[in-house]
Amino acid sequence: MESPRNVPGTKQIKNSLIDLKTEMQKIIDNIKDLASKIDDIKRNDALNSPKAPLISEKRNLKNEIGDLRGNRKIIFDQIKDLEDVYGDLSSRKDDNKNLMSTDSIEKRLKEINLEVLKFPHSSQKSKEIEDEIKQLKGKKLNIETEQKKNEILKKAQDKFYNLKGTVREYNKEIAEKNNKLQEIEKALEDLDSQEPVVNPVIEGFEKAIEILKIKKEEVQKKINSHREELTRKREEFDKFLKMKAEQEAYEKRKKAILDKIIQLEERKAAFVAEQNNCDASKFDSVVYALSKFKGAKEGNISFPLDLVLSLTKFKVKIPSQTAQIQTAISDLESKKAEFLKNMTSRTKELEKKICDVDDLIQAERETMASIPVVEMTLPPYFTKTRK
Repeated sequence: MESPRNVPGTKQIKNSLIDLKTEMQKIIDNIKDLASKIDDIKRNDALNSPKAPLISEKRNLKNEIGDLRGNRKIIFDQIKDLEDVYGDLSSRKDDNKNLMSTDSIEKRLKEINLEVLKFPHSSQKSKEIEDEIKQLKGKKLNIETEQKKNEILKKAQDKFYNLKGTVREYNKEIAEKNNKLQEIEKALEDLDSQEPVVNPVIEGFEKAIEILKIKKEEVQKKINSHREELTRKREEFDKFLKMKAEQEAYEKRKKAILDKIIQLEERKAAFVAEQNNCDASKFDSVVYALSKFKGAKEGNISFPLDLVLSLTKFKVKIPSQTAQIQTAISDLESKKAEFLKNMTSRTKELEKKICDVDDLIQAERETMASIPVVEMTLPPYFTKTRK
Protein backbone atom coordinates (compact mmCIF):
# COMPACT_ATOMS: atom_id res chain seq x y z
CA MET A 1 0.00 0.00 0.00
CA GLU A 2 1.36 3.39 -0.97
CA SER A 3 1.59 5.98 1.79
CA PRO A 4 -0.26 9.24 1.23
CA ARG A 5 1.92 12.23 0.61
CA ASN A 6 0.83 13.87 3.89
CA VAL A 7 1.18 11.44 6.78
CA PRO A 8 -0.42 12.81 9.97
CA GLY A 9 2.12 14.09 12.48
CA THR A 10 5.00 14.47 9.97
CA LYS A 11 4.63 18.07 8.79
CA GLN A 12 7.04 19.50 11.36
CA ILE A 13 9.57 16.72 10.68
CA LYS A 14 9.45 17.48 6.94
CA ASN A 15 9.90 21.21 7.57
CA SER A 16 12.83 20.49 9.86
CA LEU A 17 14.30 18.16 7.23
CA ILE A 18 14.06 20.92 4.61
CA ASP A 19 15.89 23.31 6.96
CA LEU A 20 18.60 20.71 7.61
CA LYS A 21 19.09 20.08 3.88
CA THR A 22 19.37 23.83 3.30
CA GLU A 23 21.96 24.06 6.07
CA MET A 24 23.83 21.07 4.60
CA GLN A 25 23.97 22.71 1.16
CA LYS A 26 25.34 25.91 2.70
CA ILE A 27 28.09 23.91 4.44
CA ILE A 28 28.97 22.11 1.19
CA ASP A 29 29.06 25.42 -0.71
CA ASN A 30 31.32 26.96 1.96
CA ILE A 31 33.71 23.99 1.79
CA LYS A 32 33.86 24.23 -2.01
CA ASP A 33 34.43 27.99 -1.81
CA LEU A 34 37.31 27.60 0.68
CA ALA A 35 38.83 24.74 -1.35
CA SER A 36 38.68 26.92 -4.48
CA LYS A 37 40.40 29.77 -2.64
CA ILE A 38 43.13 27.38 -1.45
CA ASP A 39 43.66 26.19 -5.04
CA ASP A 40 43.94 29.80 -6.24
CA ILE A 41 46.51 30.63 -3.55
CA LYS A 42 48.53 27.48 -4.29
CA ARG A 43 48.41 28.26 -7.99
CA ASN A 44 49.61 31.82 -7.35
CA ASP A 45 52.33 30.60 -4.96
CA ALA A 46 53.46 28.07 -7.56
CA LEU A 47 53.77 30.80 -10.20
CA ASN A 48 55.92 32.89 -7.86
CA SER A 49 57.97 29.93 -6.62
CA PRO A 50 61.65 29.47 -7.69
CA LYS A 51 60.50 26.10 -9.01
CA ALA A 52 58.14 27.70 -11.53
CA PRO A 53 60.75 28.54 -14.25
CA LEU A 54 62.42 25.16 -13.70
CA ILE A 55 59.11 23.33 -14.07
CA SER A 56 58.30 25.33 -17.20
CA GLU A 57 61.74 24.59 -18.69
CA LYS A 58 61.41 20.92 -17.75
CA ARG A 59 58.03 20.73 -19.50
CA ASN A 60 59.44 22.44 -22.61
CA LEU A 61 62.47 20.12 -22.68
CA LYS A 62 60.27 17.04 -22.44
CA ASN A 63 58.15 18.32 -25.32
CA GLU A 64 61.28 19.06 -27.40
CA ILE A 65 62.77 15.63 -26.65
CA GLY A 66 59.46 14.04 -27.61
CA ASP A 67 59.45 15.94 -30.91
CA LEU A 68 63.08 14.96 -31.64
CA ARG A 69 62.35 11.31 -30.95
CA GLY A 70 59.32 11.49 -33.21
CA ASN A 71 61.40 12.99 -36.03
CA ARG A 72 64.14 10.41 -35.44
CA LYS A 73 61.54 7.65 -35.69
CA ILE A 74 60.55 8.99 -39.12
CA ILE A 75 64.23 8.84 -40.26
CA PHE A 76 64.59 5.30 -38.88
CA ASP A 77 61.53 4.27 -40.89
CA GLN A 78 63.05 5.78 -44.07
CA ILE A 79 66.34 3.92 -43.46
CA LYS A 80 64.43 0.67 -42.97
CA ASP A 81 62.52 1.25 -46.22
CA LEU A 82 65.86 1.68 -48.09
CA GLU A 83 67.34 -1.46 -46.53
CA ASP A 84 64.17 -3.44 -47.34
CA VAL A 85 64.65 -2.51 -51.03
CA TYR A 86 68.47 -2.40 -51.45
CA GLY A 87 69.79 -4.51 -48.58
CA ASP A 88 72.76 -3.48 -46.44
CA LEU A 89 73.89 -0.19 -48.00
CA SER A 90 76.56 0.45 -45.35
CA SER A 91 78.88 -2.28 -46.77
CA ARG A 92 78.20 -1.78 -50.50
CA LYS A 93 81.13 -0.56 -52.72
CA ASP A 94 81.09 1.37 -56.06
CA ASP A 95 81.05 -1.42 -58.70
CA ASN A 96 81.25 1.01 -61.65
CA LYS A 97 85.02 1.23 -61.13
CA ASN A 98 85.37 -2.44 -62.05
CA LEU A 99 83.20 -2.19 -65.17
CA MET A 100 84.74 -2.07 -68.70
CA SER A 101 84.30 1.24 -70.52
CA THR A 102 81.96 1.29 -73.50
CA ASP A 103 84.39 3.57 -75.41
CA SER A 104 86.56 0.67 -76.62
CA ILE A 105 83.39 -1.14 -77.79
CA GLU A 106 82.28 1.95 -79.74
CA LYS A 107 85.75 2.24 -81.27
CA ARG A 108 85.73 -1.40 -82.39
CA LEU A 109 82.23 -1.04 -83.90
CA LYS A 110 83.42 1.94 -85.96
CA GLU A 111 86.45 -0.01 -87.19
CA ILE A 112 84.22 -2.89 -88.28
CA ASN A 113 81.92 -0.53 -90.16
CA LEU A 114 84.88 1.03 -92.04
CA GLU A 115 86.27 -2.38 -92.85
CA VAL A 116 82.91 -3.51 -94.24
CA LEU A 117 82.70 -0.42 -96.41
CA LYS A 118 86.25 -0.65 -97.79
CA PHE A 119 86.60 -4.32 -98.60
CA PRO A 120 84.27 -6.94 -99.93
CA HIS A 121 84.03 -10.08 -97.78
CA SER A 122 83.05 -13.62 -98.29
CA SER A 123 79.85 -14.89 -96.83
CA GLN A 124 81.82 -16.67 -94.16
CA LYS A 125 83.64 -13.50 -93.25
CA SER A 126 80.41 -11.47 -93.30
CA LYS A 127 78.89 -13.97 -90.91
CA GLU A 128 81.81 -13.61 -88.54
CA ILE A 129 81.56 -9.81 -88.69
CA GLU A 130 77.80 -9.92 -87.94
CA ASP A 131 78.41 -12.22 -84.96
CA GLU A 132 81.10 -9.92 -83.61
CA ILE A 133 78.86 -6.83 -84.00
CA LYS A 134 76.03 -8.64 -82.22
CA GLN A 135 78.36 -9.72 -79.44
CA LEU A 136 79.78 -6.21 -79.02
CA LYS A 137 76.31 -4.60 -78.90
CA GLY A 138 75.11 -7.14 -76.31
CA LYS A 139 78.17 -6.52 -74.19
CA LYS A 140 77.65 -2.76 -74.45
CA LEU A 141 73.98 -3.11 -73.36
CA ASN A 142 74.97 -5.20 -70.34
CA ILE A 143 77.58 -2.64 -69.31
CA GLU A 144 75.09 0.25 -69.66
CA THR A 145 72.41 -1.65 -67.65
CA GLU A 146 74.90 -2.42 -64.89
CA GLN A 147 76.05 1.19 -64.86
CA LYS A 148 72.45 2.45 -64.44
CA LYS A 149 71.86 -0.08 -61.63
CA ASN A 150 75.02 1.04 -59.86
CA GLU A 151 73.99 4.68 -60.27
CA ILE A 152 70.62 3.96 -58.56
CA LEU A 153 72.36 2.11 -55.75
CA LYS A 154 74.84 4.97 -55.41
CA LYS A 155 72.01 7.48 -55.00
CA ALA A 156 70.31 5.20 -52.42
CA GLN A 157 73.60 4.81 -50.58
CA ASP A 158 74.15 8.58 -50.55
CA LYS A 159 70.65 9.05 -49.15
CA PHE A 160 71.33 6.29 -46.59
CA TYR A 161 74.47 8.03 -45.32
CA ASN A 162 72.67 11.39 -45.22
CA LEU A 163 69.86 9.84 -43.12
CA LYS A 164 72.40 8.19 -40.83
CA GLY A 165 74.02 11.56 -40.36
CA THR A 166 70.66 13.11 -39.49
CA VAL A 167 70.06 10.36 -36.90
CA ARG A 168 73.44 11.11 -35.33
CA GLU A 169 72.51 14.78 -35.12
CA TYR A 170 69.17 13.89 -33.48
CA ASN A 171 70.94 11.53 -31.04
CA LYS A 172 73.39 14.25 -30.10
CA GLU A 173 70.64 16.83 -29.60
CA ILE A 174 68.48 14.39 -27.57
CA ALA A 175 71.47 13.52 -25.36
CA GLU A 176 72.20 17.19 -24.74
CA LYS A 177 68.60 17.91 -23.81
CA ASN A 178 68.44 14.82 -21.56
CA ASN A 179 71.52 16.06 -19.72
CA LYS A 180 69.88 19.44 -19.29
CA LEU A 181 66.67 17.72 -18.12
CA GLN A 182 68.60 15.78 -15.48
CA GLU A 183 70.18 19.01 -14.24
CA ILE A 184 66.73 20.61 -13.89
CA GLU A 185 65.32 17.57 -12.09
CA LYS A 186 68.28 17.66 -9.68
CA ALA A 187 67.63 21.35 -9.02
CA LEU A 188 63.94 20.61 -8.37
CA GLU A 189 64.87 17.80 -5.97
CA ASP A 190 67.14 20.19 -4.07
CA LEU A 191 64.28 22.68 -3.77
CA ASP A 192 61.86 19.93 -2.67
CA SER A 193 64.28 18.83 0.06
CA GLN A 194 64.06 22.24 1.66
CA GLU A 195 61.50 22.67 4.47
CA PRO A 196 58.26 23.90 2.91
CA VAL A 197 56.86 27.25 3.97
CA VAL A 198 53.21 26.96 5.01
CA ASN A 199 51.02 29.80 3.84
CA PRO A 200 49.12 31.02 6.95
CA VAL A 201 46.06 31.88 4.86
CA ILE A 202 45.89 28.33 3.49
CA GLU A 203 46.39 26.94 6.99
CA GLY A 204 43.46 29.03 8.25
CA PHE A 205 41.23 27.93 5.38
CA GLU A 206 42.11 24.26 5.94
CA LYS A 207 41.19 24.52 9.65
CA ALA A 208 37.89 26.15 8.68
CA ILE A 209 37.21 23.28 6.26
CA GLU A 210 37.84 20.70 9.02
CA ILE A 211 35.36 22.51 11.30
CA LEU A 212 32.80 22.59 8.48
CA LYS A 213 33.30 18.85 7.82
CA ILE A 214 32.57 18.08 11.49
CA LYS A 215 29.45 20.25 11.28
CA LYS A 216 28.49 18.48 8.05
CA GLU A 217 28.66 15.08 9.78
CA GLU A 218 26.48 16.36 12.63
CA VAL A 219 23.87 17.73 10.22
CA GLN A 220 23.95 14.49 8.19
CA LYS A 221 23.25 12.48 11.37
CA LYS A 222 20.23 14.69 12.07
CA ILE A 223 19.04 14.28 8.47
CA ASN A 224 19.38 10.49 8.74
CA SER A 225 17.50 10.52 12.06
CA HIS A 226 14.64 12.57 10.58
CA ARG A 227 14.48 10.29 7.53
CA GLU A 228 14.33 7.21 9.76
CA GLU A 229 11.55 8.79 11.82
CA LEU A 230 9.61 9.65 8.65
CA THR A 231 10.03 6.10 7.38
CA ARG A 232 8.86 4.67 10.71
CA LYS A 233 5.77 6.90 10.79
CA ARG A 234 4.94 6.11 7.17
CA GLU A 235 5.17 2.40 7.94
CA GLU A 236 2.98 2.78 11.04
CA PHE A 237 0.43 4.85 9.13
CA ASP A 238 0.47 2.28 6.32
CA LYS A 239 -0.26 -0.36 8.96
CA PHE A 240 -3.15 1.73 10.30
CA LEU A 241 -4.57 2.25 6.80
CA LYS A 242 -4.33 -1.47 6.15
CA MET A 243 -6.20 -2.23 9.39
CA LYS A 244 -8.76 0.43 8.52
CA ALA A 245 -9.29 -1.11 5.09
CA GLU A 246 -9.69 -4.55 6.69
CA GLN A 247 -12.20 -3.21 9.24
CA GLU A 248 -14.14 -1.40 6.52
CA ALA A 249 -14.25 -4.64 4.56
CA TYR A 250 -15.49 -6.47 7.70
CA GLU A 251 -18.11 -3.77 8.35
CA LYS A 252 -19.25 -3.94 4.75
CA ARG A 253 -19.56 -7.69 5.08
CA LYS A 254 -21.48 -7.32 8.38
CA LYS A 255 -23.85 -4.83 6.78
CA ALA A 256 -24.46 -7.23 3.92
CA ILE A 257 -25.22 -9.99 6.45
CA LEU A 258 -27.53 -7.70 8.45
CA ASP A 259 -29.35 -6.71 5.26
CA LYS A 260 -29.76 -10.38 4.45
CA ILE A 261 -31.02 -11.12 8.00
CA ILE A 262 -33.56 -8.28 7.67
CA GLN A 263 -34.73 -9.73 4.37
CA LEU A 264 -35.06 -13.17 6.00
CA GLU A 265 -36.93 -11.67 8.98
CA GLU A 266 -39.30 -9.93 6.57
CA ARG A 267 -39.83 -13.21 4.73
CA LYS A 268 -40.46 -14.97 8.05
CA ALA A 269 -42.91 -12.24 9.13
CA ALA A 270 -44.83 -12.74 5.91
CA PHE A 271 -44.98 -16.49 6.57
CA VAL A 272 -46.06 -15.91 10.19
CA ALA A 273 -48.73 -13.43 9.07
CA GLU A 274 -50.02 -15.96 6.60
CA GLN A 275 -49.85 -18.62 9.31
CA ASN A 276 -51.91 -16.41 11.61
CA ASN A 277 -54.47 -16.09 8.88
CA CYS A 278 -54.62 -19.89 8.80
CA ASP A 279 -55.55 -20.05 12.54
CA ALA A 280 -59.13 -21.35 12.95
CA SER A 281 -59.44 -19.88 16.44
CA LYS A 282 -60.52 -16.59 14.87
CA PHE A 283 -63.82 -18.32 14.05
CA ASP A 284 -64.16 -19.45 17.67
CA SER A 285 -63.72 -15.92 19.00
CA VAL A 286 -66.55 -14.67 16.75
CA VAL A 287 -68.77 -17.64 17.73
CA TYR A 288 -68.07 -16.88 21.37
CA ALA A 289 -68.95 -13.23 20.90
CA LEU A 290 -72.25 -14.14 19.17
CA SER A 291 -73.11 -16.67 21.86
CA LYS A 292 -73.23 -13.90 24.43
CA PHE A 293 -76.23 -12.42 22.61
CA LYS A 294 -78.27 -15.68 22.54
CA GLY A 295 -79.94 -14.91 25.85
CA ALA A 296 -81.03 -11.47 24.78
CA LYS A 297 -84.76 -10.56 24.55
CA GLU A 298 -86.62 -11.36 21.41
CA GLY A 299 -86.71 -8.59 18.90
CA ASN A 300 -84.23 -6.47 17.03
CA ILE A 301 -80.62 -6.69 18.14
CA SER A 302 -77.44 -4.64 17.48
CA PHE A 303 -73.79 -5.75 17.66
CA PRO A 304 -70.48 -3.97 18.36
CA LEU A 305 -68.63 -2.63 15.32
CA ASP A 306 -65.70 -5.10 15.60
CA LEU A 307 -68.11 -8.03 15.66
CA VAL A 308 -69.96 -6.66 12.65
CA LEU A 309 -66.64 -6.30 10.79
CA SER A 310 -65.62 -9.88 11.68
CA LEU A 311 -68.93 -11.29 10.43
CA THR A 312 -68.58 -9.24 7.27
CA LYS A 313 -65.03 -10.55 6.80
CA PHE A 314 -66.21 -14.16 7.09
CA LYS A 315 -69.13 -13.39 4.75
CA VAL A 316 -71.74 -14.40 7.35
CA LYS A 317 -75.12 -12.71 7.31
CA ILE A 318 -75.39 -10.39 10.27
CA PRO A 319 -78.38 -11.43 12.50
CA SER A 320 -81.01 -8.77 13.04
CA GLN A 321 -83.10 -10.87 15.46
CA THR A 322 -82.07 -12.97 18.44
CA ALA A 323 -83.49 -16.03 16.75
CA GLN A 324 -81.04 -15.60 13.86
CA ILE A 325 -77.95 -15.81 16.10
CA GLN A 326 -77.81 -19.60 16.10
CA THR A 327 -78.05 -19.63 12.32
CA ALA A 328 -75.06 -17.29 12.13
CA ILE A 329 -73.13 -19.47 14.60
CA SER A 330 -73.86 -22.56 12.53
CA ASP A 331 -72.75 -20.73 9.42
CA LEU A 332 -69.45 -19.77 11.16
CA GLU A 333 -68.82 -23.34 12.29
CA SER A 334 -69.46 -24.57 8.77
CA LYS A 335 -67.03 -22.06 7.36
CA LYS A 336 -64.50 -23.02 10.08
CA ALA A 337 -64.70 -26.69 9.07
CA GLU A 338 -64.23 -25.81 5.42
CA PHE A 339 -61.31 -23.49 6.36
CA LEU A 340 -59.59 -26.25 8.39
CA LYS A 341 -60.00 -28.65 5.52
CA ASN A 342 -58.34 -26.25 3.08
CA MET A 343 -55.59 -24.96 5.39
CA THR A 344 -54.14 -28.11 6.96
CA SER A 345 -51.51 -28.75 4.26
CA ARG A 346 -50.70 -25.02 3.88
CA THR A 347 -50.16 -24.71 7.64
CA LYS A 348 -47.62 -27.52 7.60
CA GLU A 349 -45.90 -25.96 4.59
CA LEU A 350 -45.69 -22.58 6.34
CA GLU A 351 -44.31 -24.19 9.51
CA LYS A 352 -41.50 -25.79 7.46
CA LYS A 353 -40.72 -22.53 5.65
CA ILE A 354 -40.58 -20.61 8.93
CA CYS A 355 -38.25 -23.27 10.36
CA ASP A 356 -36.00 -23.08 7.26
CA VAL A 357 -35.85 -19.28 7.48
CA ASP A 358 -34.95 -19.51 11.19
CA ASP A 359 -32.07 -21.84 10.25
CA LEU A 360 -30.84 -19.37 7.62
CA ILE A 361 -31.05 -16.47 10.08
CA GLN A 362 -29.11 -18.45 12.68
CA ALA A 363 -26.42 -19.33 10.13
CA GLU A 364 -26.04 -15.66 9.13
CA ARG A 365 -25.80 -14.61 12.79
CA GLU A 366 -23.07 -17.20 13.39
CA THR A 367 -21.19 -15.95 10.30
CA MET A 368 -21.40 -12.36 11.54
CA ALA A 369 -20.22 -13.41 15.01
CA SER A 370 -17.14 -15.05 13.45
CA ILE A 371 -16.01 -11.80 11.76
CA PRO A 372 -13.05 -10.41 13.76
CA VAL A 373 -13.01 -6.94 15.23
CA VAL A 374 -9.90 -4.92 14.24
CA GLU A 375 -8.65 -2.39 16.75
CA MET A 376 -8.01 0.86 14.89
CA THR A 377 -6.26 3.46 16.98
CA LEU A 378 -3.97 6.15 15.58
CA PRO A 379 -0.63 6.51 17.39
CA PRO A 380 -0.65 9.62 19.61
CA TYR A 381 1.86 11.53 17.45
CA PHE A 382 -0.53 11.30 14.47
CA THR A 383 -3.01 13.50 16.32
CA LYS A 384 -0.67 15.67 18.38
CA THR A 385 1.74 18.36 17.22
CA ARG A 386 5.33 17.10 17.31
CA LYS A 387 7.57 19.15 19.61
